[in-house]
Amino acid sequence: MLTAFNLYSKSEKMHIMIKIGTIIANNQVIKTEFEEFKKISCAPLTAESHLNLYHTSVKTHVAKISKIISSLSMYSLDMAEFTSAINGCTAYIASIPQNLCIGPLNAVAYDAINIAVNQGNNLVKQGISVFERNLSQFSLGVFPLLQQIISACQLVNNESRDFTAVSEAIERYNNFTVPYSVDIWNLSPTIKKLADQLNTLSAQADQSPGAALFQIETNFEKEVDIIVQQSKYAKEALIQWESKDGEAGYQSYLDLMRYTEETLIPQLEEFLKNIPLTPRINASTELAKIAVEYVVQNYNTFPVFTALPPSDDEFPHYTYGNPKRKFGQSEIIEVLKTVCLAYFHLTGNKLWIGDMQLEHGGRIGTHVSHKLGLDADIDVIEVGDVPNINRPLAINTAQIFLQSGATLVFYADHNVVNTVNEWALENEIKGHLSHEPDHTKHFHLRVG
Repeated sequence: MLTAFNLYSKSEKMHIMIKIGTIIANNQVIKTEFEEFKKISCAPLTAESHLNLYHTSVKTHVAKISKIISSLSMYSLDMAEFTSAINGCTAYIASIPQNLCIGPLNAVAYDAINIAVNQGNNLVKQGISVFERNLSQFSLGVFPLLQQIISACQLVNNESRDFTAVSEAIERYNNFTVPYSVDIWNLSPTIKKLADQLNTLSAQADQSPGAALFQIETNFEKEVDIIVQQSKYAKEALIQWESKDGEAGYQSYLDLMRYTEETLIPQLEEFLKNIPLTPRINASTELAKIAVEYVVQNYNTFPVFTALPPSDDEFPHYTYGNPKRKFGQSEIIEVLKTVCLAYFHLTGNKLWIGDMQLEHGGRIGTHVSHKLGLDADIDVIEVGDVPNINRPLAINTAQIFLQSGATLVFYADHNVVNTVNEWALENEIKGHLSHEPDHTKHFHLRVG
């Protein structure tokens, strides 16, 4: 018997982690240059203590910008903190009175403020330059990776059985972007241009895997449908085996089992190795397993009967009819052996054994019974050739059958049936004869 198939199941299945997303460039207008303070000749002069306070606060904001820039690396694309520092400095400068009364007594303090402002402007330019350079390098690396994802997805069609190229393209992109933290702000025309290009390509790359995966899932479901269809064919083969043609029904079932085992299951296993285990894939796989289990379980219900041994001194007999129908359970074979040997010892003649059962059961010819491998047609030529003529021989033969272990014997002659049953009752023999009008040329033995 074939055993149940094991569909490919491995915990370390490929999976998709798409973290492409849209690279958002914040469109908020950002002032990336601080304006110098303006001085006028007026009185009273702005207090030097006020100017020193302004100078200290501007230097604090500039120092924050400087610290951020010093922490930047080649992977720095998170512009949020830098932008926030610029905005904070801009807001503070805007809060200072724009027209300061400056004269010789407070000019040094005033100039110190503008020096700090210019330092801030230089640092902002330096920071923007770093981000432009980083974004440019990032774009050079990521553009081809995004295009690879798009191209791999475009190759997936209604015949595709492999998602590996898409998954590998996504993995290359993900690995490349791991060191980066991306939060792009429109700090310069160069940054905005690159960000717009990234947005366009990344949006397409972000959508493409979903469509490709949907196609793969659909393709997988179609392949599973073929396996599920086998359960329908199995039911049809069982009906044929049970009620029409046992040999043809079993052969049909065996053929679909081999097709499922040798072709469908390996194909599906190979398919599963090359695709991600999505909920749709898992659901379809379960359907395939149920169908395969149904096919296998029903196949394993087919009996495997024992072949009728050849004639020898311990089992003298002849056979007639189709040799494919010479199978049965051990019980009927043992009874036939006992019957034939007893008959041979009493008469010197061999009994003829006809239809028993097919090796794997099922309907045979016009027989209504014979399905359990416990039945056998057996012929006494002296009786069978001239039905109902030699009743004494028929009675004697039927008695041998019952004495040898047959529990039920069918025969067409009422006189033979009645006589043998009376004899069996008197001798406390469990078996009996039953009248069957179709059995005019042979006996039908049943055990069990």
